[in-house]
Amino acid sequence: MYRRCSALTLALSLVLSCAPLCSDARAQAQSTDNAKTQVQTGAKQNAQAGQKPTPTDKQVEKVKRTVSKVGVAQKITIFLKNGDSLHGTVAQIGEDSFQVSEVDFRQTLTVRYDDVKKVRSGYGGINLLTGRRTSPPRGLRIALFSALAATLVIPIIMVAVSKD
Repeated sequence: MYRRCSALTLALSLVLSCAPLCSDARAQAQSTDNAKTQVQTGAKQNAQAGQKPTPTDKQVEKVKRTVSKVGVAQKITIFLKNGDSLHGTVAQIGEDSFQVSEVDFRQTLTVRYDDVKKVRSGYGGINLLTGRRTSPPRGLRIALFSALAATLVIPIIMVAVSKD
């Protein structure tokens, strides 16, 4: 009986932690859309007035450089400003946007440069517990930390247990 209850509690907590709340997600999407339109109008006004480029312009240029450096038909991971991430291959690079053949959705998506927060080349494997892709540097860090902990902890335990 105890095992069943604990298994059900664990399963329920995993499902609830992975499922987004609908009302919060909609509110966040609306606030992101409002902020995005304000940023776009501000960037247009700055360009028309001949003022200094804003930080968003610098971010767009950095994303453009990274995407062009990765190149067409290469693996890429895209982190969007709304919190989503896309994993796929670059299909086409344009002036205002680029196309990505998404691996998980199995379709080609057009992504605007100003919607992108960060870009990285390559993409990781799928985590079997969460179903989400892991980033290669994060997986490498976890593996290194585990190996370091094992090499340090095991000798410490052996010394502590020995009575000599």
